[in-house]
Amino acid sequence: MNKKVIFGIIGFFLGFPISYYFQPEKLRAMLSMTDYLQSIPKLASSDKGDFLTPIIFSCLISTAIFVFIGYLLDQNNKNVIVAKPQKRYCGNCGHQIDEDYPGEFCDQCGHKLD
Repeated sequence: MNKKVIFGIIGFFLGFPISYYFQPEKLRAMLSMTDYLQSIPKLASSDKGDFLTPIIFSCLISTAIFVFIGYLLDQNNKNVIVAKPQKRYCGNCGHQIDEDYPGEFCDQCGHKLD
């Protein structure tokens, strides 16, 4: 699964507790956050749209924000450039030196390597 999907799922579920802060003051005075989260199914099935609308919007908005964050993280991983080891050359004769060559001197001309 890519990061957009994972972050979208996280954002959707974070929308429920966030929606508590967009509910009417009357409801927040009656219910604590945990009571609110436990009674979301009852609120969603009620006929009053003023309780359901903040739930829907906060879930949609937080999902969109988190999908965008996942998109940015996916794009960031695509733009990573893996540095290849640079080749070493002898400064005197131009001979290419192996990366794992342990010596200090060129094996072609004997010149001291940098």
